[in-house]
Amino acid sequence: MPTAANQADPEVGARLRLDLKWALAGSLALAIGQALWLPLAWLGGTLWFWVIGRMGAAWLRLHRARILAWHGAEPVLAAALIGFGAALAGVLLGLENLLPLTIFLPGFLMPLVVGAAGQLGPVWIEAGRNAARHAEDRANITRWNSARAVLFLTAVGLPLFGFQCSGMPALTALVWFGIVFALWIYRDTNTQPNAF
Repeated sequence: MPTAANQADPEVGARLRLDLKWALAGSLALAIGQALWLPLAWLGGTLWFWVIGRMGAAWLRLHRARILAWHGAEPVLAAALIGFGAALAGVLLGLENLLPLTIFLPGFLMPLVVGAAGQLGPVWIEAGRNAARHAEDRANITRWNSARAVLFLTAVGLPLFGFQCSGMPALTALVWFGIVFALWIYRDTNTQPNAF
């Protein structure tokens, strides 16, 4: 998130050092708990919610305006964090409509890919260009990402109400982003023949 928001987080190093052990312990407890003893999975989930909660609180404190903006990678990255928490809750609650992949794929992985590709695509594809051009391309690619974030969050919420088509809003957002990204690459190669 600090990279996408182009704003430093002075506490990120200390927070990561502290939270890494809790995330690792939570992952091990979740895996062992799901296989052998369910209360251990709840402990693992609690540890992971601690990590997610601290990261989300830091994001809101430092990047609230960017997360709530219409454009940029930040809205979909925030949606990915919410989707990860919802997928984790689905695992712990064991509800029939909250299967882990039902929420994990459209609620976490898809927005994470959209956010990362929108933020890093110009740098990876156009490595030799200047930072101003990267920022301009990034702005074009991540335009209306808040609407995509709403679609991803809708995909997280639909299973809670018993809908089986929960992936459709996320797929719509992913295809929409894919078309925008493909058009950006097409336009870039046609205006800059030696771009790649």
